[in-house]
Amino acid sequence: MELGRIDPEDALDSFCNGQAIDRSKSRSYERYMLQYLAWAFNIVQPEMLELALHEGGPQTVAAYLRKRLEVSPDQAARLLAKLQDWKSGVLLRSRP
Repeated sequence: MELGRIDPEDALDSFCNGQAIDRSKSRSYERYMLQYLAWAFNIVQPEMLELALHEGGPQTVAAYLRKRLEVSPDQAARLLAKLQDWKSGVLLRSRP
């Protein structure tokens, strides 16, 4: 269910610290989607990351989460800081 926040919030802590997110604890759709965004952060092959970014999937998930978390300013700010920090903010830009 969309709640406008990541619930429970510990997934955001895990995401920001580069740790795995336990999807079975998800109580909000936003938390579930954070799992997909975390997947992009774990692509180690440059060619595969380039392909994923070219297709725009990770950017779409990042944009969705940023919009949904507008009602949770603290969570939105933490997510934005992580997105800005990762690969010079590539997920905040539209696909090429």
